[in-house]
Amino acid sequence: MPALTKDQLFALAELINDPDELKFIRAFIRIPNKSRQDVPFDPWPVQVRLIANLGLRNIVVKDTQCGSTSIYTAVFLKRTATQPNTTTIIMAHKELITQRLLHRAKVFYDSLPAPIRPALDHKSAYEMRFPAINSVMYIATAGAAIEGRGEPIHNLLLSEAAFYPTGTRERIILPMIERVPLDGCVVAESTPSGEDEFIYPEVQRILSGESAFRLNVVCWWDNPDNFMLRGSELALRQDQGPLTYSGEEQLLVNQYNLSENQIRWRRAKIAFMGQLFFQEHLESLSSCFLTVDSPYYLIGPMLEITARCYPAPHTGPGGALVWFAPEERGHYVMGVDPGQGKQTETVCSVWRVFPPPIEDEPLRGPQLVARLSGLTEAAAMKDDIIALGKWYNWALINPEANGHGQGLIREIKNYPNLYWREDIVSGKKSMVIGWLTTSRTKPFMMQTLKQAMLNMECYDAELMRQCRGFRDLGQGKVLPTTMDDNHDAAGLALVAASDLKPGKHRGFKGSSGHTSWDS
Repeated sequence: MPALTKDQLFALAELINDPDELKFIRAFIRIPNKSRQDVPFDPWPVQVRLIANLGLRNIVVKDTQCGSTSIYTAVFLKRTATQPNTTTIIMAHKELITQRLLHRAKVFYDSLPAPIRPALDHKSAYEMRFPAINSVMYIATAGAAIEGRGEPIHNLLLSEAAFYPTGTRERIILPMIERVPLDGCVVAESTPSGEDEFIYPEVQRILSGESAFRLNVVCWWDNPDNFMLRGSELALRQDQGPLTYSGEEQLLVNQYNLSENQIRWRRAKIAFMGQLFFQEHLESLSSCFLTVDSPYYLIGPMLEITARCYPAPHTGPGGALVWFAPEERGHYVMGVDPGQGKQTETVCSVWRVFPPPIEDEPLRGPQLVARLSGLTEAAAMKDDIIALGKWYNWALINPEANGHGQGLIREIKNYPNLYWREDIVSGKKSMVIGWLTTSRTKPFMMQTLKQAMLNMECYDAELMRQCRGFRDLGQGKVLPTTMDDNHDAAGLALVAASDLKPGKHRGFKGSSGHTSWDS
């Protein structure tokens, strides 16, 4: 290759030093396409977004095969091969992936033009060392020893970090991050894997404002390969023509501008993968941390209900989302989970409860009719809560009595139809308003919701997302891996619904009296 002119060298130096690293990648790095031909690396829009959002400390929760590892590897190779005295470490969760990452890094290196490709010192199969500029890129497997533990790490990529062996966080991840200088870069990216020991807790700290890491979320629709055309032999037989969307699908289409081909792909994947789809193909942080094989609620009923969900078509008092307006002879209950202002939501969940069937009539389960929620303390929402209860035939209101719930109870104590606390073992009533959530009462509330799922009528996709996030740890222990305010409000309503059963309690109607089931 002929020597570069002075102007060409100057232009090359400008490109190397340009803070927009995508210019360098597009200009010099090549990558095999699906036809196995080497073509210029033209990043997908989601890869462009990831690099635009790249900070000093980064957590990426992602859909599988979205290209995040490739784009970060390309950026870190560029930094290592063009900046003297740079150390980069890329770590995978198992040996096979380590070999693939090493191969990818070498493909990127080999595609660089000779004038900017520093000579390699081939001393190790797991590193790319550039002695002329004293820079090195290590490719390692989680759990393996890393050479040179005392040297600083300027770029650290932890690939599929949620799948690292137990104990890796304390033994390897945290010590490695400590070796990254303040101006160095850390990226921990992974497909979710339940409540792992690093990604999941760090995401929770980010969401609560207690982490310096920056969160990036990559959903399945960000991957341009996730689609299926009409007539595809991989599509479900009934989906090979035009589609009619379910309520939940319409929500996704409206919110994320999805195409019919993307929905067809989603249906085929759910049919094949079942509950694993919501982990491998991220849709929301509420559902992606579902631990496969250990959900608390039965996955079959949850997915059946989810498939029927649709946006509330009406609004009610206080801007409540309304699926079904009140009916004159309807019996209603409302659970209120109090929030903490701007930190957590106050949620009111309103359900219609039906009388026992007569003779051969089918049993009707509870029906979710409305939800009122807001990032406001419950006491400040008292007028809207009372108005919503009154609108639904003076619904029986069951507020949680813990913490902020006490403030709400003081504000609504004159409401004429409140839930009075009952000992769940003896059945004795007390003179105390509301449900006290404890380690003794929460399992009863959740079991009530679990049983109701077998025949309840619900079209609230957000409630189902929260229910999917509960993990059964065994021995009676259950852990939520997502926000649970909507879930708890529904549970509070359903435990109070037992007061509307014949012989136990009469539902309040109008403004001056009670009515029994057969009124």
